[in-house]
Amino acid sequence: VIIEVAAVHAPLLWWLMIPVGAMMLAGATAAYIFYRRDREGAREKQEVPFHNPFELGMAFKFGLLFMLVLLATKAAVVYLPHSGIYAAALLAGMTDMDAITLSMANLAREQSMDPRVASTAILIGAASNTVVKTGLAITLGGWAFGRRLIAASLAVLIAGAAGIAAFWLM
Repeated sequence: VIIEVAAVHAPLLWWLMIPVGAMMLAGATAAYIFYRRDREGAREKQEVPFHNPFELGMAFKFGLLFMLVLLATKAAVVYLPHSGIYAAALLAGMTDMDAITLSMANLAREQSMDPRVASTAILIGAASNTVVKTGLAITLGGWAFGRRLIAASLAVLIAGAAGIAAFWLM
């Protein structure tokens, strides 16, 4: 996200550094805690069952979901003007961060969107993406694997929300 925004509209980075930095710090802290626990043998090693996400059935389901998200995103932008941006970000973030990040950075560059709105949309997309990836981890990796990620994902989401609140209160 940071690299894409820097390439398209670097001034928008000012609005993203605190929330994205907080999210990165929360994620890195969770990773460190997981690493230390595993290294110290604090928890039993468990076999984590994984499923191939490239099976035809999974690929079809993902393609269908992606198509529905794109349709809903377009409808939200057309029929829900300002709040439609946030709805579109929420839906787009479920499948991919690139499209919403590049779109918002471009709109902010053209000065057709307030940088706080563009940044908030990017962060909503990131939050949505985090929730979906946590759900995928639980679905594909099983509960033993996924439950470890729930606390980490919550920490990342809370850090991002605090960052959003910080720059909206400025």
